[in-house]
Amino acid sequence: HTHTHTGKKVNKNRNRVNWFTFFFFLPPLLQENQERFIVHGRQIHAARSGVQLAQQGMQRLGVSMLAQQNCALLQLRVHGALQRAAHSPQGHQPWATEVLEQLQVQLQRQQLQAREHRKIQHTSFQFPLRSGLSMMFLVCLLAVSSLVLASDLMPLHILDAAEARERGAFCLDGTPPGIYFKRGNATSDCEDRWVLYFKGGGWCYDEDACAGRAYTELGSSKYFPKEFGFSGLLDNSDAVSPVACYNHVIFFYCDGASFAGDRSDPVSWPDPKHKGQNMTLYFRGRRNLDFMLDTLIKAPYNMDKASEILLAGGSAGGLATFLHTDYVGEYVKKHVPGLKKYRSAPISGFFLMHENSSSQPGYVGEMKYVYNMQNCSGGVNQNCRAALPQDQQWQCIFANFSYTYTATPMFPMQSGLDAWSLANIWGGNTHCADSSFRDCTTGDIDTFNAWLDSFVADISRPTKHTKPGEGGFIESCHEHCGAQGPDFDKYTINNVAMHNAFAAWWHSDGTQPAMWSMPCHLQHSTPHQCNPSC
Repeated sequence: HTHTHTGKKVNKNRNRVNWFTFFFFLPPLLQENQERFIVHGRQIHAARSGVQLAQQGMQRLGVSMLAQQNCALLQLRVHGALQRAAHSPQGHQPWATEVLEQLQVQLQRQQLQAREHRKIQHTSFQFPLRSGLSMMFLVCLLAVSSLVLASDLMPLHILDAAEARERGAFCLDGTPPGIYFKRGNATSDCEDRWVLYFKGGGWCYDEDACAGRAYTELGSSKYFPKEFGFSGLLDNSDAVSPVACYNHVIFFYCDGASFAGDRSDPVSWPDPKHKGQNMTLYFRGRRNLDFMLDTLIKAPYNMDKASEILLAGGSAGGLATFLHTDYVGEYVKKHVPGLKKYRSAPISGFFLMHENSSSQPGYVGEMKYVYNMQNCSGGVNQNCRAALPQDQQWQCIFANFSYTYTATPMFPMQSGLDAWSLANIWGGNTHCADSSFRDCTTGDIDTFNAWLDSFVADISRPTKHTKPGEGGFIESCHEHCGAQGPDFDKYTINNVAMHNAFAAWWHSDGTQPAMWSMPCHLQHSTPHQCNPSC
C-alpha cells in the first residue's frame, strides 16, 4: 500500500494559501496522458498517491482541472521523463522516482517566485512511497517538502571523468559522480566551516532494481539536475539553520547502497530499456565518497583549510551518515590540519532492523542482499565488523549497529514514528496515521506505541547514547526528513525547537552530558498525538 502524508497545517488561512501556491504552479507540470502505460502495481500506486494529493488540493480550491481523473493515465511531464517512461518495459518503471525528483526541482524554482512576489509561506508535502523490491525511496526527495529559496539552490559539479575512470569511481551506469557546492559566507566568518551532506534516495535491493535505477538521477549523473538544494539544516537563513553560512556540499547519491558498496567486478545485467541486450552496472559508492573527499581538499574548494566540519545526510543519506561518520572523521583529521571540530547529525536514517507486520524479515532481508550484492564489507563501520562473527557482519549496514560502534559525537534527528519506516518496514495498515493519528483506533495507537518503544530501545541501548557530547532529537510526528525541510524550526519537545536543540549541541564544547530530546507516547484519547507541534 502507498500512503500520502500531506504535512502539518498551521492555521486555516495559511493552509488555503499553501494549497493555492502549490497547485497554481502544478498544472503546467501535469497533463493527461492518452496512452496507457503498463506499470508495476506498486509503482502505479506511487503515481496515484501523488495524483490523489493533487486531487485533494484541487477540490479544496474548487478547481475541476482534473475532472476526468484516471490516475493510471495521468502523466507527470518533467524534463523529458515522458520519453524515458515510454521505453520502460513491463514490470520495471523507474520513471516514477525520477519524475517526482525533477518535479521537486521545478517546484522549488516556481514556489520561490510565489514566495518572493506573494510573500507566501509553504507547507510540507511528503510521499512515503515504495515500489516493490525495486523500491525507489522518494520520501526524502519529497516533491515539495524541500522547497528552498533560489539562493539556496547549489550548482552541480561533475567530478573529473578521466580521474573517475582511473579510480573506478562510478554511478551505477558508469558515469562519474558529482557534488553540489555553495561557498561559505566570508563576512560571517564561515568560510572555514563546512557541512558535508549525503543526499538520500533509498536503495536498489537487487540487480533488476539497480538496472532500472541506472536510467534515473539516482543511478546516473546524466540525469542530475543542474541545480539542487535542501531547506532545513542546509537552509541559507540563520533564523532556520545554525550552519546556514557554512560551506555547503551535497554528495549526490547514485550508487544505490548509501555510499557503502565497493564491488570490483562490474555486473553484466539485462538492460531494461533494450530487450535482448545487457548493460554494465557498477557498485562503487565507497570509491565515489573517496573521490569526493579527495576533490574537496584541493583547489578550488580548499576544505583542507577547514576549522569545523559537520557530516550529515537525510534518509538513505542519513543511514550513510551512520555508516561513514568515523571513516570520514579519520580522513579529515588526516587531511585537514587545522580542524578543531568534527561531528555528525544523521537525519531520518535510523531504520529499524525490525520484522514486518506479517512477522517476516522483509526490509532486513533486502538490506542483507544489498550488503552482499554490492560488497559493502569495507563500506560500513569497521569497529562493528570486528566485533561480530563473519556471518553476522552484514548487520553493520543497519544504523543501530553502526551507531553502537561509532566514536564520533552524533546528534540524530528524526521521528520515532517515521512515516517511511511505518509504511515500508513495518508495512501494516498505517492509513490512520496520515491524519496525524486522529483517525486511529486504540488498537492502532498501541501498535504505533510498540513501534516507538522499539525505536527508543534500539537508539538508547548502546553506552554511546549517554556519553558526554552525544545527543539527539527524536519526536513522535508522522514525518520523514523533517530536519531536511521547512519543519526544522517547527517541531518542539518541552518547548525547545529541533533547530535550537541541534544548535545547543553543535555549539557546545563536547564535554556536557548527553543532550537528548525524546518522544512522548501517543495517547488513547483523541486526537492521540501527544506533541502539539506535529
